[in-house]
This record gives sequence, C-alpha cells and structure tokens, in this order.
Amino acid sequence: MKYRNNSSNYSIDLNIIKNQTDLKIGLNILNCGYGSLRADILSILDFYYDRIREITAIQPEFRYSLKPINMRKEFREIDPLYLFSKKAGVGPMAGIAGFFDEIISDYLKNISGDYFIENGGDIKLVCNSEKKIKIYSPSKDFEDNIHVILPEGEYGIASSSGTKGHSLSFGNSDLVTVICKNAIEADCFATTIGNRIKNPSDADNAIEEFDFLDGVFIFLGEKMWYKGKYKISL
Repeated sequence: MKYRNNSSNYSIDLNIIKNQTDLKIGLNILNCGYGSLRADILSILDFYYDRIREITAIQPEFRYSLKPINMRKEFREIDPLYLFSKKAGVGPMAGIAGFFDEIISDYLKNISGDYFIENGGDIKLVCNSEKKIKIYSPSKDFEDNIHVILPEGEYGIASSSGTKGHSLSFGNSDLVTVICKNAIEADCFATTIGNRIKNPSDADNAIEEFDFLDGVFIFLGEKMWYKGKYKISL
C-alpha cells in the first residue's frame, strides 16, 4: 500500500529524507507553516537516530538480531520496538519503519487530526472521516481492484514480501499486509506472517492464527486471503 501518488486531498504535502527514513506526509492543517513542520520533524528524526546509534553501540544485537532481545532500561524511548518485536517474535529492527511512523505521528497529533505518514510503504493513518484505501496487489487478478474501508480512527498499515522489494523475508508470499492501530505492531507482524508463508497451506493456517489482528491480507500466486474487521470491496 502506498500514498506516494495519492496525497492530493491534503492541504500540506511533505517529502522528508533522513538516513534510511524516507517519509511522505500529507495532512490537513491551517495554523502551522511548512517550514516549521519540516524543521521539527527533522529534529525528531535526529534525536531518535542518535538514540539508536547509542543503543547499537552498547547492544549490537539490536540492529542484527532476527529474534526478540532484552530491553535496556536506559533506552525507554525505544520501548515500543522491544515490546512489539517480542509480541511478534522478531528482532526489533523489523518494526523500525513503523517506529518512525509512530514518533512522527505523536508530534502531528498535536496539530492535526487528519494525516498520513508513509515510510517505505509502511503507513500511519489518522483520519477524521471514512477512508477508502487501495491495496496494491502484486497479482494481475486483483490489481487495482481491492479496497479497504476504514472508519474514522487511527491505523498502522504495513506490508512484507518474499518476492519483491529489499526487505528480508524467509517466506515466499507475494505480499502480506497487516492493519493494526499501531504501525510498529503492523510492521512486526507483517514480517512474522510473511516469514511463515511458503505455500497455500501456510496461508490457510496464518490467516486463522493471526485473526486477533484487525486485518490481514495474504497474496500468494493467483490467490488472496483476507480476514479482518473491515469491509473490503473488489
């Protein structure tokens, strides 16, 4: 899922790149200037990149582990990464894109109730009215035809693929997309589910095992699986 080319409904449109973080932000707001937004967001990114460098200097496995690791008390700002990676059974860096979505969202909540943040395909969406979100399916059978209807609220949306993109996956799924309230949780569980999917039987099992998540899409070959609380249109 991507908003890169679909942000025309927002009054402010920002593109911000810092190290490995590539943000596309759209928001509706009247009382804040473009320049101050960019400066504030860059300052937030600088702070958290510094903290992550400090963590990896003390705890190198933070960057490289593919399994949950023990939380360090001196790095409370990064707690959500430890917690959601443990819940999903993956290393903390599996949720890093969602983590940056969430920390920028914490800032934007003070100035807007209607915005999205996209970071490498992972999305944080806060909306004050119903949104119709397109799933960019890799299968020609479903291409441009799948939409999720999300009511007013707050969402984290993340994807993983074993056949496309640069992210590490041990599975063969063409796409796994997870919808949760929190973008870190969505990011971690998209990785977890993606790692499990090697054949249709794995997809059958995963769609039931992870039914506690708000929404899960799995694409493998010419087949699609969906289970969740939101209506979809085909």
